[in-house]
Amino acid sequence: MRDLLDRYRALSVQVQRAIGALEAALETSEDDGQSRDLATGNISRVDVPTSDIDALLAFQESLSEIEGVLKVTVAGSSSGRSSFLVELAQEEAPARHRVVCARCGKAVEDGIEPPSHGLCDDCAEELLRR
Repeated sequence: MRDLLDRYRALSVQVQRAIGALEAALETSEDDGQSRDLATGNISRVDVPTSDIDALLAFQESLSEIEGVLKVTVAGSSSGRSSFLVELAQEEAPARHRVVCARCGKAVEDGIEPPSHGLCDDCAEELLRR
């Protein structure tokens, strides 16, 4: 139980860093009047100091649950570091992308295409039991 609590605390720190990066990206794009538009919305890059797949999937799911986040994509991972591309909603954009489980493919949340990925409750529980 202590190990699980420590993992959630570490994840919380990473989520707070991601929120700060997203807020800074929004402020920058609003200040200069330009959008970081890559097809459908504002895109921000978030770098994290891990390449552990379980931690990355959990972090990706946590980011995708932040209000105003449409889609979270793992952009790359090497040398113990990973990068995410986070697509932020614009006021006129649909609320969220469809979410499917990265492990089993089960639909987790309805929304627009293309889908984003997360973990269903069953797969998340299975990963936590390891």
